[in-house]
Amino acid sequence: MTYDSIDEHLPFAGAVHRAVMPMAWYLAWCAQHDLLSQSAIETAGDSLMRLRYREITPGEFFVPLAAGELDAHLLSAQGCEFTDLHYAEFIASLRVEFGDRLYRMADNWDTYSLVAPYLSQRLFEPQGKAGRSWWKFWK
Repeated sequence: MTYDSIDEHLPFAGAVHRAVMPMAWYLAWCAQHDLLSQSAIETAGDSLMRLRYREITPGEFFVPLAAGELDAHLLSAQGCEFTDLHYAEFIASLRVEFGDRLYRMADNWDTYSLVAPYLSQRLFEPQGKAGRSWWKFWK
């Protein structure tokens, strides 16, 4: 199953290196949270470690690994489940939050740091307890 493709972003981005960025940030976040498939881990090789140490950017990780598509074969079962639930909402929120700037944002870790908390909140948020403080777990 293909979740997203560069073809969906190219009309808005105007250039390939910009069109991959939403998918690159997402896949980098998945890599940081152990949501990649075993085959993606093996294919990525040293670039996965380099990504985790922030020696390469999300775009530099995504392009050779994914060939322009965010596909289910790149993700673990948990990664696919998370993506099924949250990816479309993630893309929509990027468009709302950043508007016309979305495809002009740099391929760097500062930009990643702007978008990653959105995904992390959804990963670590207990099901059915949205909006509650973590320390009020008994409610």
